[in-house]
Amino acid sequence: MPKPRTFANEGYKTVDASTAFEEEALPHYMREAFYPARNGDIIKGRYQLGAKMGYGTSSTVWLAQDLQCVPVTDLTMASCLLSCRAGFCPGTARTGR
Repeated sequence: MPKPRTFANEGYKTVDASTAFEEEALPHYMREAFYPARNGDIIKGRYQLGAKMGYGTSSTVWLAQDLQCVPVTDLTMASCLLSCRAGFCPGTARTGR
């Protein structure tokens, strides 16, 4: 098993967690190159966006809920997530992609 990594804790500037930071204000950000997603949007009638997790030069990462995998308990949620990750979502006729 690999050893845990050691991360530097100095040499960079930190931003207070209470400070809002809007990446869309960065100089090279082109708003028209991205889908205008917002919290709560439902994509393809299936995935509800919950929170913007991060961004990069060519994409934005969102936390989303698969509305076709409705868990009742934590165990059901884990089973649903593992099934969807393996390529099959319970309750759907198609494989998950």
